[in-house]
Amino acid sequence: MTSGRSVKFSYNKSNHHHLGLFSRIRRLREDVTAFHVQQDIVLTSQEITSFHSRRPDGVAFDDKNKHCVFLEFTRQMDSVTSSDEGDWAEIKELEENERYGMHIYFINYLSALYGRPWNCTQANFTVGARGSLKKTQFQDRLCLLGVTNSKARDKIRVLTVSKTLALTDIILKLFHVSILHSPERALMMIIAFITFNSSLVPLIEGLCNSNPWEFEFSGF
Repeated sequence: MTSGRSVKFSYNKSNHHHLGLFSRIRRLREDVTAFHVQQDIVLTSQEITSFHSRRPDGVAFDDKNKHCVFLEFTRQMDSVTSSDEGDWAEIKELEENERYGMHIYFINYLSALYGRPWNCTQANFTVGARGSLKKTQFQDRLCLLGVTNSKARDKIRVLTVSKTLALTDIILKLFHVSILHSPERALMMIIAFITFNSSLVPLIEGLCNSNPWEFEFSGF
């Protein structure tokens, strides 16, 4: 899966060091507290823990250019309608950006403060449960992360949509089984299927095999 690239995987959600930027939790808590005080925000001990424990689905590192990218992979129920806030994909995009906006600001601020400035950004990959996605946005973000071959980007997109549709199909079938037969059996089957047949596998493999960035992924 790594194809000889410098790729790291982390599926342990209790790993506090998966971002590779801070090694001491105590010092990190102090930095988190001081950073929020500068924003006129006072955090409780629990909120501090929640802040530094929150982690995206993955992180991409470009050590040479000091650039890291938060990666969020989302399957969302798509819709043909839209609201004043935008369509389903735009709304989800705003939610994901808001979720990690302060963390990105924190990393950029603190790394510069310590004289080791990094540019931290975020890239969201959202696919609708019925197979729709923002094609240009999806492929532009693959390009940002080093997948420069247009055919490779298109292959990743097609496989990701195909896997998503297959996952939706099996979920509907298992739901039918649960209604007519055994809910417990259907639940066990769907958990096993999702675990071993993630619709995001083509996307993750495509990223890892197409460029020299380093990647870390949490379990999702």
